[in-house]
Amino acid sequence: MVDLHCHLLPGIDDGAGCWEESIALAKEAASLGISTVVVTPHAAYAGRRNHPQSVMDLTAQLRQRLQQENIPLQVREGMEIPSHEWSPGCANQRHLCLAGSQYVCLEPPPGHQPLFLRGIIFESAVLGYRPLLVHPERCEWVQRRPEILGELVASGAQLMVNAGSLVGLFGEKVRHAALELVRRGLCFAVCSDAHSRTRSFAPFKQAYCLVERQFGPAVATRLFRDNPGLVTGAGT
Repeated sequence: MVDLHCHLLPGIDDGAGCWEESIALAKEAASLGISTVVVTPHAAYAGRRNHPQSVMDLTAQLRQRLQQENIPLQVREGMEIPSHEWSPGCANQRHLCLAGSQYVCLEPPPGHQPLFLRGIIFESAVLGYRPLLVHPERCEWVQRRPEILGELVASGAQLMVNAGSLVGLFGEKVRHAALELVRRGLCFAVCSDAHSRTRSFAPFKQAYCLVERQFGPAVATRLFRDNPGLVTGAGT
């Protein structure tokens, strides 16, 4: 399995607080059958901006530590960017994308549907980017009208649902919205969004089993392996 969205890098945002926690989370991911993760720290957190070079340096350190610990987990870098801060027309934006791909992880605002979002998605697609909206099921405007996301997908967006949402960790409204996106065929991938020992990778495997049971093995394979593998180049 491949996970496109987690917060394994220590001390850079609200994810892992130290190297010990990062390594513990990596061990858990590998034990659950995850072969590749993309670390996606917040582009900005607690008034501080995370520079892409810092993310790349920390990712290189994490790879080295995993090798030393003999943990069979491949790690690629990316960033989680608030949708209102993404400027696809600016130069040198590729370093913000996931695993060196054209996919960029965008966090939509949780409250009202933003009028600018469709324009950003369309412009991104025209310029060769693939905007990947992360955990949209947690947005109130999506819970009210999930069909809106179909329009955004038609404009060039892809959708990534949180595993925790599918298994009910964020409440019934979020769970229902997440399942509806899978049922409508709008979900491109499922991610862990793992942050810490208390918000770990465990729901990822639980969500895989749920999707396999409710929607079939082919859908589970597509959302947890094949589509994420298109982004990272990983096959399993």
